[in-house]
Amino acid sequence: MPKKRILGDKNIPNEGMQIEENLQESSDNDSSTDILDEDGFSFNDDDHFSFDEEDSVEFDNCKNKNLCKELREWAIRNRVPHNHITDLLKCLNRCGIDGVPSTARTLIGSYSSNIPLAKFMDPGQYCYFGIQNHFLTKKNIMPSDSDHVLIDIGIDGLRLLNSSHKGLWPILGSIVGNSHERPFVIACYSGISKPKNVNDFLKDICEEVRSLETNGLFINESSVVSFSVRLFTCDTPARVYVTGIQYYSGKNACPKCEQKGEHLNGRVAYSLKSGKLRSDEDFSSRTDPTHHAVPFRSERHILESINTKMVSQFPLDPMHLIDLGVTKKWLELVIKDVNVVEMNRRLQFLVQFTPSEFGRQSRPFTDIKLWKATEFRQFLLYTGIFVLKDCVKNDIYYNFLLLHSAIRLLSCERTCQSELKVAQQILEDFVDLFSKIFGRHLVSSNVHNLLHISECVRLYGPLDSFSAYKFENHMQLIKKVLRKPNQMLQQLYFRMAEINTLSDEEASRSDLKFTSNFVKEKDSFCFIKNRGPCKIVAMGQKDGKKTFYGFCFKKSSALFEAPVDSMDCLGILVGEDMEETMSMFFEEDISYKYFVIPDNDKHIFIPLLHIFHEFSY
Repeated sequence: MPKKRILGDKNIPNEGMQIEENLQESSDNDSSTDILDEDGFSFNDDDHFSFDEEDSVEFDNCKNKNLCKELREWAIRNRVPHNHITDLLKCLNRCGIDGVPSTARTLIGSYSSNIPLAKFMDPGQYCYFGIQNHFLTKKNIMPSDSDHVLIDIGIDGLRLLNSSHKGLWPILGSIVGNSHERPFVIACYSGISKPKNVNDFLKDICEEVRSLETNGLFINESSVVSFSVRLFTCDTPARVYVTGIQYYSGKNACPKCEQKGEHLNGRVAYSLKSGKLRSDEDFSSRTDPTHHAVPFRSERHILESINTKMVSQFPLDPMHLIDLGVTKKWLELVIKDVNVVEMNRRLQFLVQFTPSEFGRQSRPFTDIKLWKATEFRQFLLYTGIFVLKDCVKNDIYYNFLLLHSAIRLLSCERTCQSELKVAQQILEDFVDLFSKIFGRHLVSSNVHNLLHISECVRLYGPLDSFSAYKFENHMQLIKKVLRKPNQMLQQLYFRMAEINTLSDEEASRSDLKFTSNFVKEKDSFCFIKNRGPCKIVAMGQKDGKKTFYGFCFKKSSALFEAPVDSMDCLGILVGEDMEETMSMFFEEDISYKYFVIPDNDKHIFIPLLHIFHEFSY
């Protein structure tokens, strides 16, 4: 049993942390007993200890600073439990390696002096970490010449363990325009269900946002800049909860227009056309009271107290609406009535040609219930145009091309604004044809909301710029760093504090836009300015500049001409007849990379959307 360790008043305020008895669940795999101090914290080998004088002296006198730094970042990066770190350090000391501390608490450091207090929030507990605190504890988080900080806020629930009903509702922040900086935790609730009162849940962040917008935000303890919130990212259930509107299966539930749903075949079917658009002013004045949850038909929402635009600042989330919503629904309807053997064969064939930028390989349709959002996104934007061709009826394939074309137009930085009206018309055609093929009763809220996604793009840019992917990725990190169901908020605070201390090299991602590896054929196809698609086969140096050598293609043509010309509008083409003579290019000549699918004696070239910004002929 670990020894109880009392923290002095200088580290933790006198106010206690209230812990509800029914939240003290023990892990099925952890038989140890946690001892709580008077403030409710549990300290053992898996949690942080405070930094005492002896630890400080030992760390300051560490002779092998580089080794300690490498060990520390290795431990944090790989989420190594502290008792394992201590065992390793003791082993190193026994082997005669000098200059390293003997315990994990000394190697990792301490953050106990800034521990925020957790408080009871029915039916669980809640802890507010803060926006300003993140900017003060994270070095070089913004360029020195920045005069305004804009953040996105993501709110969603996270289930942690199959053996426990306990989960988390974190409030995450993401700095707009700083793609290298991962999201950060602003606040977090832990309990067996979400907080009963959403106003209590959002009270602290509303107060801090109001203060920061009035007084400014400190960056690196030196400069003060202006601050504002750009938008809130939520999936449909979370948006219903956070904004206090009618549940999404209701007749008046569309968050963007006043269309009325109707019951068809035991479902609520939504309109094929957009109704009168809701405005922020309409929401505030409650012109459609049935759209709001009963408590908020007369009561003001706490977000409205900080002048949040309750319609326009809550864009539809592309990840849940398009990838996990419409694409998943469409595929599940299609594979019921077709022979998927050939389609599965094609998916398996594509595994060897999937570029390294894709973290997941395609799985067969028999596992579609297990597919992740990125797998549906890959199918919609890349592989589906090849897998479905000649395997489904023409009207079904055209229906897919409608969705594929519209989403690629709205995902590309070059076309998302200039082709906005075209994409909107294509989406309207998709919804109309979808109802004719699969039935009017299957026009769900997700299918209907496709009619409003173009307006979100008009306000906030390409789909990826306001999708939940960045927040969902960070939620998975949160899930991995929590080691047991007890004291989750405390664990989360310590682990996030550790991660924030990683060096800039560890915390940031590479500046390279894509992977170019001519050894692997799947990573060797690029677009060359003024030449078109090319297969890179070698690289070298000339006059101190990096050079590439490859073979271009003589002929290029569109893969499909409707609903748009795939080559002119989407950059998707069919290349054939590779040149016999090798050409040399400089690095600046390469515009973007392709996902290339061999098709008999031709190649289908599909630009990677998330790493290219322009294409032209």
